[in-house]
Amino acid sequence: MVEDVSAGALDEALRDGPYGRCVYACDNDVVDHQVVALEFPGATTATFTMTAFSKSANRSTRLFGTRGELTGDGGCRYDDHGERAKSDVSSRSLLFQ
Repeated sequence: MVEDVSAGALDEALRDGPYGRCVYACDNDVVDHQVVALEFPGATTATFTMTAFSKSANRSTRLFGTRGELTGDGGCRYDDHGERAKSDVSSRSLLFQ
Protein backbone atom coordinates (compact mmCIF):
# COMPACT_ATOMS: atom_id res chain seq x y z
CA MET A 1 0.00 0.00 0.00
CA VAL A 2 1.20 3.48 -0.78
CA GLU A 3 0.14 6.87 0.47
CA ASP A 4 1.25 8.61 -2.73
CA VAL A 5 -1.30 7.67 -5.39
CA SER A 6 0.30 9.51 -8.28
CA ALA A 7 0.80 7.55 -11.50
CA GLY A 8 4.56 7.34 -10.93
CA ALA A 9 4.24 6.11 -7.35
CA LEU A 10 1.65 3.49 -8.34
CA ASP A 11 3.83 2.28 -11.20
CA GLU A 12 6.78 1.97 -8.81
CA ALA A 13 4.68 0.11 -6.21
CA LEU A 14 3.48 -2.37 -8.82
CA ARG A 15 6.97 -2.81 -10.26
CA ASP A 16 8.81 -3.22 -6.94
CA GLY A 17 6.15 -4.25 -4.41
CA PRO A 18 4.29 -7.50 -3.73
CA TYR A 19 1.09 -6.51 -5.60
CA GLY A 20 2.71 -6.34 -9.02
CA ARG A 21 3.91 -9.94 -9.07
CA CYS A 22 2.49 -12.44 -11.54
CA VAL A 23 0.10 -14.72 -9.65
CA TYR A 24 1.34 -17.76 -11.60
CA ALA A 25 5.03 -17.10 -10.92
CA CYS A 26 5.03 -16.09 -7.24
CA ASP A 27 5.19 -17.98 -3.96
CA ASN A 28 1.67 -17.11 -2.82
CA ASP A 29 -0.02 -20.41 -2.01
CA VAL A 30 -3.16 -19.07 -0.33
CA VAL A 31 -6.22 -21.19 -0.98
CA ASP A 32 -8.88 -19.61 -3.21
CA HIS A 33 -11.52 -22.36 -2.91
CA GLN A 34 -12.01 -25.04 -0.28
CA VAL A 35 -14.68 -27.58 0.62
CA VAL A 36 -14.50 -29.53 3.90
CA ALA A 37 -16.89 -32.29 5.01
CA LEU A 38 -17.29 -32.59 8.79
CA GLU A 39 -18.82 -35.30 10.94
CA PHE A 40 -19.75 -34.59 14.56
CA PRO A 41 -20.83 -36.94 17.38
CA GLY A 42 -24.41 -38.13 17.02
CA ALA A 43 -24.15 -38.50 13.22
CA THR A 44 -24.45 -34.75 12.66
CA THR A 45 -22.73 -33.70 9.45
CA ALA A 46 -21.79 -30.35 7.96
CA THR A 47 -20.08 -29.08 4.85
CA PHE A 48 -17.96 -25.94 4.87
CA THR A 49 -17.34 -24.13 1.59
CA MET A 50 -15.01 -21.15 1.29
CA THR A 51 -14.55 -19.32 -1.98
CA ALA A 52 -12.67 -16.22 -3.03
CA PHE A 53 -14.74 -15.94 -6.21
CA SER A 54 -17.90 -14.06 -5.36
CA LYS A 55 -19.72 -10.98 -6.61
CA SER A 56 -20.06 -9.98 -2.95
CA ALA A 57 -17.38 -7.57 -1.74
CA ASN A 58 -17.89 -8.48 1.90
CA ARG A 59 -17.79 -11.67 3.92
CA SER A 60 -21.01 -13.56 4.27
CA THR A 61 -22.04 -16.67 6.15
CA ARG A 62 -24.92 -19.02 5.36
CA LEU A 63 -25.82 -21.93 7.64
CA PHE A 64 -28.47 -24.36 6.42
CA GLY A 65 -30.27 -26.70 8.79
CA THR A 66 -33.21 -29.05 8.79
CA ARG A 67 -35.64 -26.44 10.10
CA GLY A 68 -34.22 -23.21 8.75
CA GLU A 69 -31.18 -21.18 7.83
CA LEU A 70 -29.05 -18.41 9.28
CA THR A 71 -27.51 -15.81 7.03
CA GLY A 72 -25.04 -13.18 8.08
CA ASP A 73 -23.15 -10.39 6.37
CA GLY A 74 -22.62 -8.01 9.27
CA GLY A 75 -26.04 -8.77 10.74
CA CYS A 76 -27.76 -12.08 11.30
CA ARG A 77 -31.11 -13.26 9.94
CA TYR A 78 -33.00 -16.48 10.68
CA ASP A 79 -35.39 -17.98 8.13
CA ASP A 80 -37.68 -20.60 9.71
CA HIS A 81 -38.72 -22.99 6.92
CA GLY A 82 -41.64 -24.50 8.85
CA GLU A 83 -43.15 -21.20 9.93
CA ARG A 84 -42.14 -19.42 6.73
CA ALA A 85 -41.01 -16.56 8.94
CA LYS A 86 -37.88 -14.44 8.87
CA SER A 87 -36.44 -12.58 11.81
CA ASP A 88 -33.34 -10.60 12.69
CA VAL A 89 -31.20 -12.24 15.36
CA SER A 90 -28.60 -10.63 17.57
CA SER A 91 -25.34 -12.56 17.86
CA ARG A 92 -25.52 -12.09 21.64
CA SER A 93 -28.79 -14.01 21.84
CA LEU A 94 -27.25 -16.92 19.91
CA LEU A 95 -24.33 -17.14 22.34
CA PHE A 96 -26.40 -17.25 25.52
CA GLN A 97 -29.22 -19.66 24.68
